[in-house]
Amino acid sequence: MSINRIEQLHNMIKNSPTDTFLHYALGLEYIKQDNYKDAQQSFDTVLKIDNNYLPVYYQIGKLMEVLDKLDEAKKIYLSGIELARSQADMHTQKELETALALLDD
Repeated sequence: MSINRIEQLHNMIKNSPTDTFLHYALGLEYIKQDNYKDAQQSFDTVLKIDNNYLPVYYQIGKLMEVLDKLDEAKKIYLSGIELARSQADMHTQKELETALALLDD
């Protein structure tokens, strides 16, 4: 089923290449398949299109953790926390702060 979902998302992206949610969803599908390289490319595309797309910061941070790139994960979490503050999104800010705190444990 995941392969079909990935194909669907690719087709949708062809019609809406700047839709951040579609690229984000594609990245999540790649993570489900442990395809971290393509997941990272999808998430990077989200940031290129709109670096204010807050949900992607948590996912990139988690991806960096999986790849054992903890310094990069911290940087991403800190950027996301700053963005969440600027958007007054307390829920996401707390989520990112928790993820960051867990790295330091």
